[in-house]
Amino acid sequence: MARALKTQKTNTVDSGFPWVDLYNIGVVGGNTALTGAQIKTRVKIGSASEADGYIIRQKGAKKFLVTDAASVSAGSFVVGQSYIVLTAGNTDFQAIGADASYAAGTIFTATGAGTGTGTAARVGTCVLSDLADGSLTADTMTVSVIETDSGVIRLARISNKWGVGFDGVQRALSFTDFADSSVGTQAETIKSGTKDLYVEIVQVDNDYTWG
Repeated sequence: MARALKTQKTNTVDSGFPWVDLYNIGVVGGNTALTGAQIKTRVKIGSASEADGYIIRQKGAKKFLVTDAASVSAGSFVVGQSYIVLTAGNTDFQAIGADASYAAGTIFTATGAGTGTGTAARVGTCVLSDLADGSLTADTMTVSVIETDSGVIRLARISNKWGVGFDGVQRALSFTDFADSSVGTQAETIKSGTKDLYVEIVQVDNDYTWG
């Protein structure tokens, strides 16, 4: 179903896709706190509380390495749980499972609770589901898109440009805020490599424009 989604590393690396007509079509993972249009997810990592999170990298059309972005302080890390370093502080993350160079963004599996002022967020592998927010089960996640008629659907598979809902319909994914743009009622784009075959454009739930 096309290429894997991009993952934004910094404010200037893989920060998004070029505009096509009135649409910024394409999907970008990565930290939603960075400048740009990263896809927003709802995740439940293991038995942790459900939360808004973001995609660290894609592991398949339905499976992603994600974080719930909830800050956990050194001293509270759970042995065996994976984390991504948010702030190193004065915590020796190498002593609890990280590589020697443990700057922000380093992923490690905790071998101890840790000490000091460092913080990290839980990391886990989650699979796309059609469950409602507030009802996710362990290691599931949702990615929501909005149609021009304001109907919200959840995606069963995503790539760098396309999404397939649980209804089996393929859609082009856009970060454009339909409500605040001049798009109007136009909601289709021609599918690459085809002649006069159009697919619906839907707006991705993201912190940059919507949701």
